[in-house]
Amino acid sequence: MTAVVKSVKTKQVGFAPILQYFFQRCGFAKIIDDSLDLDPRRKVLTHGQASVAMVTGILFQVLQLYRICKFATENTVLDVILPGIAPKEYFDDHLADTLDAIFDYGIGNLEMLITQHMIKEFNIKNDICHNDTTSASTYGYTATVTRIEQQKVLKSHLVTARDIDRI
Repeated sequence: MTAVVKSVKTKQVGFAPILQYFFQRCGFAKIIDDSLDLDPRRKVLTHGQASVAMVTGILFQVLQLYRICKFATENTVLDVILPGIAPKEYFDDHLADTLDAIFDYGIGNLEMLITQHMIKEFNIKNDICHNDTTSASTYGYTATVTRIEQQKVLKSHLVTARDIDRI
């Protein structure tokens, strides 16, 4: 018996399957869902799924929360990454609720859990991995101070690891 295909629907998926693979392998949504309490009234979109949607939005230059619904409607990416979730579920109140939950839990704590999982999952050797979010900045300089002068001031206030060993 020969099968007959009467119609074929196609849709562009871009690099959505690749994103989906890496989100899953990084344990992104699972770690967030395991760590953050979800309001029992919320039935469809978990904090992990909302986080995946927001990161995906950033990757596609959708930076405002209220635009994620429209992005989900007009683009197939979220449908591929998070199948079965209607675009209307990505409304900004759900996304803001997720951001509140992340803040309450501690973004640094969540980031560390995800980073630890990724180090294990991708077999990243600890001798080549440094997880540090520190930065150095200068403030209060006017346009009349040159970049070289700013760098000299900044360098004079920095202590290197070599200097710490000598103290």
